[in-house]
Amino acid sequence: MKELLEKFEDYLLNNLPKIDTFHPHFENAMQDMLNKFQDMAKEQQEKSAQNLFTAKAGGGMVEISINGNSEVVDLKIDDSLLEDKDSLQILLISCMNDIIKQSEENKKRMAMNLMGNLGGLGNLGQK
Repeated sequence: MKELLEKFEDYLLNNLPKIDTFHPHFENAMQDMLNKFQDMAKEQQEKSAQNLFTAKAGGGMVEISINGNSEVVDLKIDDSLLEDKDSLQILLISCMNDIIKQSEENKKRMAMNLMGNLGGLGNLGQK
């Protein structure tokens, strides 16, 4: 969430036209925009938490599931791997790397959706 807010601030600083910051309504408009963005980010995060991502390795011998907030919600390990530490480590690493990639792609998608929802901000300050 903090990362998205920082990107939003960078977006505002780098992409909005220069406007008179001494205008009496400027501060209120900026605060309203920031509040709207924070509400949208919170809503996006709540929606994302409901998503479930699963990665498998070794033909399903190891399976990890995470929610949209990158919290591990399930881990399954085939009993046959409990006696083979090396194979278990290899499959866990593979599975974890796959689920991390899915999580990163989900976060990018969330950020793009959030930025896309900001649509008209580029017109701020224009007459």
